[in-house]
Amino acid sequence: MDFLRRPVFVFDLFHTLSSLYHSGVGGPDTHELLGVDRDRYLRGLFERSEQRLRGRIRSDVAIIRDIAVGCGVTIGEKRLAEIAKLRRRRFAESLRRIAPPTLDALDALTRTGKRLALISNADALEAAGWSRSPLADRFETAIFSCDVGLRKPQEEIYLLCAQRMGVSAGDCVFVGDGGSNELAGARAVGMAAVCTTELTADLWPEKTRERRREADMTVDSLYELAIRTAEAARTS
Repeated sequence: MDFLRRPVFVFDLFHTLSSLYHSGVGGPDTHELLGVDRDRYLRGLFERSEQRLRGRIRSDVAIIRDIAVGCGVTIGEKRLAEIAKLRRRRFAESLRRIAPPTLDALDALTRTGKRLALISNADALEAAGWSRSPLADRFETAIFSCDVGLRKPQEEIYLLCAQRMGVSAGDCVFVGDGGSNELAGARAVGMAAVCTTELTADLWPEKTRERRREADMTVDSLYELAIRTAEAARTS
């Protein structure tokens, strides 16, 4: 895989490096706090996500209100504030509890000379804990959709990342679980795309099968990616 010799690796965040469902963070899920089932919650979360992800809705309470509206739920302001506080805490805690093998894999990539960047579709509440994550110091740049008004799979957000790193898109490898058509978006601008199934295979096996087809390579873990990248460096 010659593309593994490219100098910049660009990572997705949620379900690639971090996951609420794998981090051991306690407390009820947002759908439970809203009083709806998980499928209804996910529809409400994603179908109305545009304004939140582009940073046009930024306050914690306004974000939860928008999600609640998407779920068809009406909740008072006090309860919205309580749910917002819990959601912020859970996301911040999950970003602090990054699995050691994930950090080890990133460090291994850095030792092979790779430069690391991040692009995340995230609202302001979800991204609030980034600076206190052990991930933050490992990345030269981190682009959150809510801060730049762009979101994957828009070509502009990938090109912005490459620009910040001082390289062309063709010098980059994008690594993600494939949500939001991010792999196809990366390939459209000339990045190679690696699908990682480490945090999604047990959550959405049917989606994982579809997303593999959009990638230049699929790995079962970031450790596998680090090993294969090291091997590519040795044979260059």
